[in-house]
Amino acid sequence: MLSTFVRDLRRIPELFAQLDVTITKTDVTRPRGEGSPGSGHDRPLILNDRASEQSRTLLRTLRYAAAPVPYAPRPLKPGAAALAILEQLPRTSRGPGADFWIRSVLREITKAWGVVDTPAGLRFSGYCLDCGAPVSAPGHLRAVSCRKCGGEHQAAEHRAWMWQESQQVSGTASELAQLLPHFDGSPVKAATIRKWHERGRLIGCVEERGTVFRLGDVLGLHQVPQLRPSASGPPGGKHARAVRDVKPLVAV
Repeated sequence: MLSTFVRDLRRIPELFAQLDVTITKTDVTRPRGEGSPGSGHDRPLILNDRASEQSRTLLRTLRYAAAPVPYAPRPLKPGAAALAILEQLPRTSRGPGADFWIRSVLREITKAWGVVDTPAGLRFSGYCLDCGAPVSAPGHLRAVSCRKCGGEHQAAEHRAWMWQESQQVSGTASELAQLLPHFDGSPVKAATIRKWHERGRLIGCVEERGTVFRLGDVLGLHQVPQLRPSASGPPGGKHARAVRDVKPLVAV
């Protein structure tokens, strides 16, 4: 459950971007005539109040989850709130009532994905155990029906298993740069992997084919910057410390 929580928190900026698209789909109240666009004086209407309400509820939930007891929640943006939660997770995940708290936040995240009306990206989710057909599903769905035989497929469990197995894969910088887009939507350059190694952020093992790296370590470094909000402050400030502290979580 903890790994699912971390992955869902990483997608908070994406989720709120999808909610914004859903919320701001507008239409005019009075078109000027048949086949004519509305005049500049027509007021656009927000068509999806449910998405708007769920966005506010989720943001409030994230702010409360990001507030260390006994402090009051701060008016954080979604990405900053997700960073704050991840920063405190090594401590909060071991506290009393941690499971209930994590499940409560996950429930609101799932509800928010449920009101998004933009097409969700499909992710390969393993092969059906009944008929062997490949199954792809939106990343936020836990279980889906196989399109070939109709059997229930535990997509989230299969994705989690594939993720854990993939962490042990090793390869050179060039090999992993070609492989990474299949595990994460944003590719990373081989030169970036080598730079991490040169700076001591990534451990490599010298073999006949060259220096090889563990995929899980590369993914851990590659995914951290995606959590940074647009206005994250100076490089040595609070958000930089949050990113450093979350490395052990995302590399597992």
